[in-house]
Formats: sequence, structure tokens, C-alpha cells
Amino acid sequence: MGHYITKGREGGSPTVVIFCDPIPFKTYAHQYETGAHVVTPSIRQVPMQVLDPKLKTVSRMYHLLAENEARLVDPEAYTLLLDLDGNVCEVTLGNFWIVENGTIISPPGQAILRGVTRGTLLELAQVLEIPVKETNFQVYDVMNADEAFISVTSRCIMPVTRINGSPIGDGKPGPMVARLQNGWAEHFGFDFVSQALAHLEPTPGAAEQKVGV
Repeated sequence: MGHYITKGREGGSPTVVIFCDPIPFKTYAHQYETGAHVVTPSIRQVPMQVLDPKLKTVSRMYHLLAENEARLVDPEAYTLLLDLDGNVCEVTLGNFWIVENGTIISPPGQAILRGVTRGTLLELAQVLEIPVKETNFQVYDVMNADEAFISVTSRCIMPVTRINGSPIGDGKPGPMVARLQNGWAEHFGFDFVSQALAHLEPTPGAAEQKVGV
């Protein structure tokens, strides 16, 4: 469910539109197993002096242009925006994190949309006693990170295993992401990974192999 609020007619009250869309589990469920791919387009995040990134708004044409560019590289890619100095900001649908030496790292809160899922993840990290750091980092740091992941409402915690075609870590979802996913399921009583994977079509021949076993 989502909503749009516009200024409305001149002199009138705002126009509110509420809509419901099914979550497209089939389009991304496999990424919990393989990891997602992020691509950095040439289009940059609008500076915070021009548009406060903490505003929850879809009135961002540059997001659409950036996504179109990234998907020319990979139709399933998530678009990872950088600022004018090359620092990582966020993906166009959520927040982005890396993992280094057991610490999860986020871009500074003042330069990004402070997502609800991001806030929940910070609370979960405290419960699990996982250290968190907010600091600027760049593509180089992502490529050399131990792990990376996206946090967003529809996917909760999605592992990222490639950036611009290059593997992150060993190119597979890592132990920190698994710890956060399992901690989420245990602490909040909601296993979002199993929910998504249940929508995948069975692999051809899987049933026959199971019977053979």
C-alpha cells in the first residue's frame, strides 16, 4: 500500500490518492539466494542543498533517469546513487550498507532518506550487539567490502553480491546478512526470506530428484 499527496486545486485542500499493489515476490525472490547487483549510473544524487534527501517523495526525475541507465547494464540491477564527490548515498528504492570486519556501515544520515526499515535495522543491530558506523564511503570501499546489502520495506534485508559487474567479497550472500535476516525473523516473528522464496517456481526436475532420494 502507498499514497500520493499533491497540492490539489488552487485554493482547495490537498489531493490524496491511496493505492494497493501486490508485492512482486517472483521478480526478486531468487536474489536472496544469489545476491543482488548494484550499478552506479553517471547521474548523481541531487545535492542536499538543492533537495533534502530526507524528504519522502517520488518527485525525483533523476531517479527514473538513473534507473533507466543502470538497467541498460543489467535489467535486474538496483541503481546505486553517488553524490557529486563520489560518495555512496542510497539505492533509488532504499538504503545501502556495507560490512567491514564485523561492523555494518551506512552513509551519514543527513545525506540520505532515513527509511523506516533502516531505523528498524539499527534497532535490530543494537539487540544483536552488532556495531554500526555512519561514514562516507565510495565505490572502491564497496568493491573491497566483506559484504553489502540493501534495506527497504518490500525486501527488508537483501544481500548485494556484485557492483558494476564485479563481485563483492566472495560473490555470495555472507554471514552478516544471514545473521541480520535470521535475527529479524526471530526478533519480529516474520521470516521475510521464506515468504519470498515460497513464490518461486520449482526448479525443473527437482521433484523427480527428491523422489529418487
